[in-house]
Amino acid sequence: MKLNIFKSALFLLAIAVFGSCSEGKYWDEPSNPGNVYAFVKPAETISVPTDADFPSTVNVTVSRNSSVGNVSVPVVFKSNSELITGPATVEFADGSLTSTYVISLGDGLEIGVDYTANLSLEQPKDVLLQVNSKNLSYAFKISKALSWVSAGKAAAFSDWGGNEEAAEIAVEIASNYPSSELRLCRLVNPYKTLDPDYTSDAANLEFFITNDGNAAGMRYNWQYIGQYDEENGYYFFGISEANGGSFTNEGDEYIMNGFMAYGATASKPDGIGWYETLSFTWTPPAK
Repeated sequence: MKLNIFKSALFLLAIAVFGSCSEGKYWDEPSNPGNVYAFVKPAETISVPTDADFPSTVNVTVSRNSSVGNVSVPVVFKSNSELITGPATVEFADGSLTSTYVISLGDGLEIGVDYTANLSLEQPKDVLLQVNSKNLSYAFKISKALSWVSAGKAAAFSDWGGNEEAAEIAVEIASNYPSSELRLCRLVNPYKTLDPDYTSDAANLEFFITNDGNAAGMRYNWQYIGQYDEENGYYFFGISEANGGSFTNEGDEYIMNGFMAYGATASKPDGIGWYETLSFTWTPPAK
C-alpha cells in the first residue's frame, strides 16, 4: 500500500479532518478508496452578545476527499427546538472539496436558553477510507445570555426546608429580558439557604412579575432545586397549576403553592411526590 502525500489544499484538509488506518499516517489509500465525507470541525458554540440579535443562519463546512461530481449527501439533523432547523442533505458541486450546510434559526428565540442541534453524515457503505470518528458528527449550541442585576433580598420560608425563621435569599432581575409587560426575576440558589443539609448544587428559581410587581407565573413548569439522593434521584419544584398549584401575592408577600417532583436526571422530573409552599417577602425595585 502506498501513502499518497498530497501537495494541494486537500493535503491540509486531510490533516485536519480525516483519520488514518495506521499510526502516523493521514490514511492508507487503496487503488479505489471511494468517497468519504466529514465535518471540518466536530462542534461549535456561539454566544450572542446581549446587545446583538440572534443570527438567522449559521454555516457549517462539510468536506470530502474527492472533488469529482455533483453529490447529495444525507444529513441526520436533530435539535431541541422547532425554531432550529436544517435540510436533509448537503450538496457538493462538481470540482469542490467542501460544501456549506446551513442551519436556520427562526424568530422567537429566547434569551437565556441553550439551543442545540446535532448533525451526522451518512457514509457510503463501500468506502475504504477511515474518517476520524469525531468528525462524522457536529454538535451545535447557541445562546444569548441574560444579564442579571441585584434586586435586593427576600425573607423566605419553606415547608420543604422547615425553617422556623425567615431565611434571607438574594433576588435578581434580568435587565435585558425582552418584554414590555413582564419582568424576569430569580431567587438565587434558595434551597441552599432554606434546606442546606440536603442541597449540594447551585440552582436558581426563576419567576415572572408584572411591571407593577404582581406575581405572573414561573418561567419553567419544573425547576431543579440542587438536591439529589439515591432513593428518588433529582428533586424539582414546580407550581403545576393543572394540579392545583398557584403563584400569588398580596403586596410584597409572595406565595408559591406547588409541589416537589423527582427524576432520574436533572433535566426533567418523572413524577410528583410532595406538596411544597415557598413564601417570601420582597419589595421589587421600581422599573
